Amino acid sequence: MPEHIGNHPRGRTEAALFFAALVPGIWQMFRGEGIGFGRGFEMATAARSLAETGTFGDPFSPFLTGPTAAIPPLYPLFLAALIKVFRQPASAVFVASFASVVINAFVASALPRLSAVFYGAALPGIFAGLLWMFSVQLMPQWDVSYTVSGIILFCLLISNAADRKTGGLRQYAAGVTAGLLALLNPLALLICALWTGFLFQHRRPGLDYALRTAAKLVFAAALCVLPWLWRNYLLWHAVVVRTNFGMTVYVSNNDCAQSSISRSGDNGCFQAYHPVGSESEAALLRKLGEVEYDRLRTADALRWIRDNPVRFQELTRDRIVEFWFPENVVSRY
Repeated sequence: MPEHIGNHPRGRTEAALFFAALVPGIWQMFRGEGIGFGRGFEMATAARSLAETGTFGDPFSPFLTGPTAAIPPLYPLFLAALIKVFRQPASAVFVASFASVVINAFVASALPRLSAVFYGAALPGIFAGLLWMFSVQLMPQWDVSYTVSGIILFCLLISNAADRKTGGLRQYAAGVTAGLLALLNPLALLICALWTGFLFQHRRPGLDYALRTAAKLVFAAALCVLPWLWRNYLLWHAVVVRTNFGMTVYVSNNDCAQSSISRSGDNGCFQAYHPVGSESEAALLRKLGEVEYDRLRTADALRWIRDNPVRFQELTRDRIVEFWFPENVVSRY
């Protein structure tokens, strides 16, 4: 891993990226556009519930739907702690926003180091850091900044843990990071698994070492996630990490669904099909419980997809295009 970029130490370049990335983040913070903690921001709503009542639930304000696993717990716990400590909502929002600015700056500064692991050179990471700082949107109401930084940290830790000479405690540290990522955004584990598999295939440390490393990763990650799984089992008698798949796929695949959440919000479809906008959906969710509601709406969505293959293909095509060329809109939901 190179220690210099041009004539400058890598650490100096990383520090410059970090402080430079603070500037656009702080500008977004005081500009205030797109920073919301009201209705439709489930993590912030669950955080308020936790801070005010001690219950991790009711994310679909103003409707009361009870305990929830529709959102991962770690970031709402962080927001709830800010609400309890600072008491004034404006102060909690300010601290959450500034913390996201700092985390985004860390991502920009860490990309050269990650690039050195991937490519053996830090220069691509410098360009990536510049692109990141001028394109990332400040979203302190969601976990995204922390999830991205956690993925980068995991990749850096496991890149050393996969080496027989530098493994050791880094294997457990990588496992803990993976466990925390599962509590931030479980889908991030897919990237962790793919990256780990690539490293072992590329470096070939030996099957015995690879299996021991994998066991340590799984063990450390499981210790982090186990309390959340146990809590959900006690509530719903099911082992679940998250329960929002059904409501998400259901609101995205129906007779009035559009390719984006903003369009579905404009025509009233989102409000009619999602518990955050529909009193009847919220009542059904409360009656069935999240696990059964998730199963029901998953089955309904899959049935609609089978019955409407052409429309489903159109929606999928449009969503792929809009992923790469998104509209410049701020959705109300």
